[in-house]
Amino acid sequence: VLIVDNNVPTVALTSTTYMTQEGQPAQVCVTKDLLTASDIIGVITANPIVASNAATPLVQFKNGSYPFTIAAGVRVTCVNITTYDDKIMTGPRVFSASIGQATSTGGAVTMGNPSTAQVTIVDNNVIPFSFVTNNVPVPKNANTTTVCLQKLGNSTQTISVTVYTTPLTALPGVDFTPVQQTLSFLPSDTIKCLSIPILDDGIAFTGDKIFKVGFNTSSTTLYPKGSIPESTVTIQDQSVVRVSFTAPIYVVRQSQGPATVCIVATPSAAVPVAVTVVAGEDPSPSARASTDFSAGSYVITIPANTPPQSPFCTNIPIVDNRVALQPNKTFTVTLQPPNSRVVVSPPSQVLIVDDHPIIVTAVTPNGTYPSVPQVCFKSDRSVAVSTVVKIVGDITTVASTRKTVSTYIVFSPNNAVACVDLSNYTEISTVILKPEEPPKSDPNFKPPPPGANVVMIIIPQSTPAPNVATVNDTVIGDPLYAVPLLLNISNPLDGPALCYEVHGAPNTIFNLVSDSCTSVNAYYSPAIIGSDPVAINVITKIGVVAIDSSGVCQWIKVDLDGCTAFVNGVQVNTSYQQADIGVRRIGDRVRVSVPNCGKPNLVSWVVCEQTMGVRMMRFVISRGLNLTPTSHGIIGQFWNIPISMVHYSGTLPQGYDSIDPLYIITVNPPRSPSRSFLGEQYGRTWDNTKKTCYYSGGAQGGRTGVATPDNSVIEGTYTDYITSDLFSTQFLYTQFKGCPSGSVA
Repeated sequence: VLIVDNNVPTVALTSTTYMTQEGQPAQVCVTKDLLTASDIIGVITANPIVASNAATPLVQFKNGSYPFTIAAGVRVTCVNITTYDDKIMTGPRVFSASIGQATSTGGAVTMGNPSTAQVTIVDNNVIPFSFVTNNVPVPKNANTTTVCLQKLGNSTQTISVTVYTTPLTALPGVDFTPVQQTLSFLPSDTIKCLSIPILDDGIAFTGDKIFKVGFNTSSTTLYPKGSIPESTVTIQDQSVVRVSFTAPIYVVRQSQGPATVCIVATPSAAVPVAVTVVAGEDPSPSARASTDFSAGSYVITIPANTPPQSPFCTNIPIVDNRVALQPNKTFTVTLQPPNSRVVVSPPSQVLIVDDHPIIVTAVTPNGTYPSVPQVCFKSDRSVAVSTVVKIVGDITTVASTRKTVSTYIVFSPNNAVACVDLSNYTEISTVILKPEEPPKSDPNFKPPPPGANVVMIIIPQSTPAPNVATVNDTVIGDPLYAVPLLLNISNPLDGPALCYEVHGAPNTIFNLVSDSCTSVNAYYSPAIIGSDPVAINVITKIGVVAIDSSGVCQWIKVDLDGCTAFVNGVQVNTSYQQADIGVRRIGDRVRVSVPNCGKPNLVSWVVCEQTMGVRMMRFVISRGLNLTPTSHGIIGQFWNIPISMVHYSGTLPQGYDSIDPLYIITVNPPRSPSRSFLGEQYGRTWDNTKKTCYYSGGAQGGRTGVATPDNSVIEGTYTDYITSDLFSTQFLYTQFKGCPSGSVA
């Protein structure tokens, strides 16, 4: 019997999917459904597929044919398809594996299912993430800081990383703003940074503060943390404290010492700040250590967390040297910081005002004189300058006749005893003399001791001013540099005026008035009227230094900007009145009144106005120009000095049209030679009154374009009147005494 074998084996893949790690062989297996008496041979073909995650031949796998043999007595065999590690994080990649052909020497072989499978290459690459640095220093006033994260590997897809902050000693919302932010790394990105707001608490010396910055990835397996998994941000406290005096000049009366000197600090500090105030003599000392004040170091401690600009003070003892009527004296106070993080202001000055009175008593209050040639009085203090005291009283003769005595004695710096000479009186029986009581308004008045028949009086010795031919009591400073000096005080609008131009210079300060206790400076600024290419200069600031009725220096400024007024650097909104210093602001006008050396107050109006299209100042001194003949300044030199005018009868000078309006004007200063200049009669166009004005002078204080440029009205030249500061009293012809030079406003 012949048995015919009609079984046909079928081969197929063992699975529709296979998986392997990249760089490891992908094992694909073939099985047959029947045992065979002979081997089955064939090939498995590895091919790329079309897909978004398709593996690339020869990059991620080796494509081509892989032969296999299923032995006669074996049902399954496998082949290894080569894969590659591309060192790039690509995610899983796939390709196909299929049975290309299968044959057997024993007969036919049938192709079964599945004959094709998908092979997945698992991406075994990881991408660590790490901060660029483990410590980020940042100043507390930097506003922000930047922290950077880096990707330590290549990828073909976007990776998201969440960065967050963790507070340590730095407080969220106080020292920094907390952050939680997602950073997206594109395949091309390697470093991503984020900004973290830094907050300045406004308090110095708090010390460094720290917080940490960390991150999380979507998969710690694929995206592990690298060598710097977190970064520390150090907020560095580099703040400084600025300490300054509260005033550039401190004024203290010698009888009311000590001198109180105060400081303020900005900003607040978390710890106490100790600053040393050093009191010492000026480079050219006027106040002397030990005899006028106690030199030394005085420590002021500002407590922790004190609000900014809170004053703290120390007292510097003032020494009574038993000398009255001394000039004002100054010494310097300097700040010494404890370290470089405390910044101090420049030194200030302390002005000592000698306000001690003298008390005059009789050397022998009561007694019998063998003869009465003189009666002597003594001062309880030495005097720095000769001082006149009026003595009044009665003399009774032996015939019971009474005679009134009114005379003067003089105390000199070297003699505290002065006597009344009575040698002209005869047959004296009784003498009753006493110093005359001064007005109660005298700031140096002091009541006598109980039961003593004495009073105090201070009359500084001086020479009365001689009578002068002309008294100029009113002056108007025109905005366009014309200054008329009126020659008729009784009716200034009807009388003629000596007019001259004060041209000034751009951005320069000139002294207008200088007297022993009053000084006025003006700041000139350039201005151009219309399209005129010739620049003129107009006054935009006035600075007045005056000694008040208490002998204390005061600084007054009027500024065209807002027509504002200041006394000692403090703005006057409505009015200021103290010790005969008066400043009142009314709209675009400011009234300034100063004591003027004890004479009737000097009153001036400063008017801020628009003239010919230019904003400028006009000032009118309306009262009190009866100063001494030694007054100086561009304007002050013409006060109270004889001025004479005669008609000009010479040949017509070049530049003038007629002789008729020309006059020779001569001024006769008390301390310098007389000088004459040509004056041309004009209507006073500067104030629209059209009154007579003798326009005088050449280049120095005269109108522009005159024929004689060396025909100077003022003494010297303009440069002789330039000052360095709006309150400086120093220039060639200065007459001012008693106050330190320099601005306080």
